[in-house]
Amino acid sequence: MEITVLNERQILLLLAELFLLLLFARGLGEVFHRLGQPAVVGEILAGVLLGPTVFGALYPGLQKAIFPTGDTVQMHMLEVFAWLGSLFLLMVAGTVIFTLLLGGLSLTVGRRGVSWAVNRIERGAVRREGAVMAFAFLLALGLAYVCERIGIHAVFGFFLAGSLIGDCALVSAQARESIGSVVMSVFSPLFFATIGLKVNFLKGFDWPLVIAVPVVAAARIKSGLAMDAPDGRDVHLLFLILTPAADMSLQVKILAGIAGALQESGVRHRLLEVPDGQMAETLTNAFRTQAMGGASQGEAA
Repeated sequence: MEITVLNERQILLLLAELFLLLLFARGLGEVFHRLGQPAVVGEILAGVLLGPTVFGALYPGLQKAIFPTGDTVQMHMLEVFAWLGSLFLLMVAGTVIFTLLLGGLSLTVGRRGVSWAVNRIERGAVRREGAVMAFAFLLALGLAYVCERIGIHAVFGFFLAGSLIGDCALVSAQARESIGSVVMSVFSPLFFATIGLKVNFLKGFDWPLVIAVPVVAAARIKSGLAMDAPDGRDVHLLFLILTPAADMSLQVKILAGIAGALQESGVRHRLLEVPDGQMAETLTNAFRTQAMGGASQGEAA
């Protein structure tokens, strides 16, 4: 089989692509963070600006020269970095919500193996923090390979590696923070930027639907997340609300509806216990019940 060797032009172009993507993603992510918004919004916007939606619309020739979608090898090289970003992001997520996965004999053996390895690293490595970080990445890559070989998607291996690292008491908070910092500062921005880079949001985009229809997404974390809640308790339910920018009152109304529904302990319990596929139905029924209750009170008044 003939092996194709990358030429200097392809390598130079890849470096230029990574430079622009990381520069825009980090820059816009920082801007949105300072505005009190999630940095990931700015990182995705960076890809939109550099992609066919904006840069391609204004300077199509230059945009295709820098990001040649017709060059399969060039785009595959960039896609490797995007894949690494998404996979390592899952590893970091696993360190936070590890108790959702832990349990069973195989994971018990995995925990003991990770604890033994980290203990050896802590006792023998000169640069312990860097050695633990390297071990975490090696563990993620190794488990991803094993998962892929046995017919499970590689992403589970990265998430499982993060779970095992997060559950290991010997891994210091500083080491976990360092791992998260590398991923969130470099790999994650590249991943989110490439999302916007691939799609032309002005072509075939249903603007009336986006403008008119609000979207509510719900997620749950049984182990809980410390998010400085007013009552000091861990957060178990997360909600994402997308509404038309021209009607901010709609978001407030939806947020009020969620808050009102969650006042009922039965609703909170069902949202935490029902299967994933029934969360939307449970929340919708809670909204409907609340609305009917509000209407009944209005008629009684």
